[in-house]
Amino acid sequence: MGIYLNPTNEGFWTAVRSEIYVDKTGLISCTNRYLNTEQKYFWVSRPRRFGKSMALKMLAAYYSCGCDSRELFAGLKIEENQSFSEYLNRFDVIWLNMQQFVIRAKEQELIEYLERVVLEDIRETYEELLPEDIVNLAVALEKVYAKTGKQFIFLVDEWDCVMRERQDSGALQKQYLDFLRNLLKDQPYVALAYMTGILPVKKYGQHSALNMFWEYSMTDQAFLEEYTGFTDTEVRELCKRFSMDYTETESWYDGYQFAEFRHVYNPKSVVEAMLRRRFSNYWTSTETYDALKIYMDMDFDGLRADIVRMLGGERVRVNTRSFQNDMCTFKTKDDVLTLLIHLGYLGYDSMEREAFIPNKEIREEFENAMSVPERRTAGSDEMKTNYPAGWLSDIGFVVIFANYQGKWVYSWHKRRGSFEHPGGHVEQGETAMEAARRELYEETGITDCDMMPLWDYEQRWGDGVGKNNGRVFYAKVRSLGKMPESEMSHIELFESVPENYTYNSAEEARDLERIESMLQAFA
Repeated sequence: MGIYLNPTNEGFWTAVRSEIYVDKTGLISCTNRYLNTEQKYFWVSRPRRFGKSMALKMLAAYYSCGCDSRELFAGLKIEENQSFSEYLNRFDVIWLNMQQFVIRAKEQELIEYLERVVLEDIRETYEELLPEDIVNLAVALEKVYAKTGKQFIFLVDEWDCVMRERQDSGALQKQYLDFLRNLLKDQPYVALAYMTGILPVKKYGQHSALNMFWEYSMTDQAFLEEYTGFTDTEVRELCKRFSMDYTETESWYDGYQFAEFRHVYNPKSVVEAMLRRRFSNYWTSTETYDALKIYMDMDFDGLRADIVRMLGGERVRVNTRSFQNDMCTFKTKDDVLTLLIHLGYLGYDSMEREAFIPNKEIREEFENAMSVPERRTAGSDEMKTNYPAGWLSDIGFVVIFANYQGKWVYSWHKRRGSFEHPGGHVEQGETAMEAARRELYEETGITDCDMMPLWDYEQRWGDGVGKNNGRVFYAKVRSLGKMPESEMSHIELFESVPENYTYNSAEEARDLERIESMLQAFA
């Protein structure tokens, strides 16, 4: 038993003994069916809270030779399948939670860090086969397979967090995809690879970087439909058990549909409603209104008008094929609508190729996002309009919201006698990102950080006579540095807006809340 090699069955054991557990072990019969075949590569994308990590815990408990799970699966559906005993706890399992690696490693060292810590774990089992000079994970597994004939099952959770949280680092994304391809493609030691995330396989142009995978997404789950969310039969049983109104449950949480299973429910929200005995908006509280509004503000070809139509009960035809499977490459409104389908904000009828608002829970979020007006700066004639990052050109100003150990970094302006965020003008020849990194250093001394763009804004004043475009960045700071001489005297850390803040405190508080919600949504 290890951290990455052959995890225990504790995660699935906790799920099974919970007050509400819906048996989805039939999924194992699907993965057993495709072990050591061309179809052994599973790429499963679903919205948050749709059971992705739960499925991996179940697969780890079943396949891992680091535990004995026969008793744990007793009485569950998979026990009746003829393949149950054949593969139960028979494989070396490698579990990779990419979210943890992204948090723990510096950007430029992510793959190196991953290989190092996973190899350390594997060496504890195969020490005699793996000398210290082997530092490549694929090479190590090839050697183990050549000497022992043992194959591995790969379970990768949050595969796409690199794409979501490192949107500004194309080099890292390419390195990451190359690493996965080298580790998994055409390797005899791979018995099964099962990867989960919110987004399908990343594309470059019309081609997938990992074309050996079979995709199962919210636009087509194929034979995994039954294991995506709760089915109508499962929800009816829960409503009966907890004495909850079925019709109301359907109105709030139904609406996702596939070719065979036409009524699929948000599992997280159904569980919350049953346990709390109250119908409310549960799932989207784990997401964020701000994330939704950012995409709505991309008013490609009348996107907002289409959303209004869907709020009125209509459906909108969507071409999902051009979507590049990331959260920043948008060329048409179809790309934005397709992303909203993958995020769970829209339902999708694959036979009619139409999108729609799935239920009351999601409808509330769209209505809230549609109702928010432009923000006028208090006490002035300034009007500020926010847009998705990358939407505006000619960025002339950057603002950096830097966070260190859970607190916000503010600089004290000598002349103004107040706190403000680092930021300033984009110099000639600079990109907005280069300007943000320069300003952050000049006004705080910080260089050791990960930085990502959050949104663009257009600021107008004098009835539109004056205008400038800016970009807001978020910096996750790993360590503080020595401040250079500048108009700032020192920095201080705050959990909320400081009393002596240069600009509008109410607007600042809203921005902090918005950023924290966005980070939670993409975590």
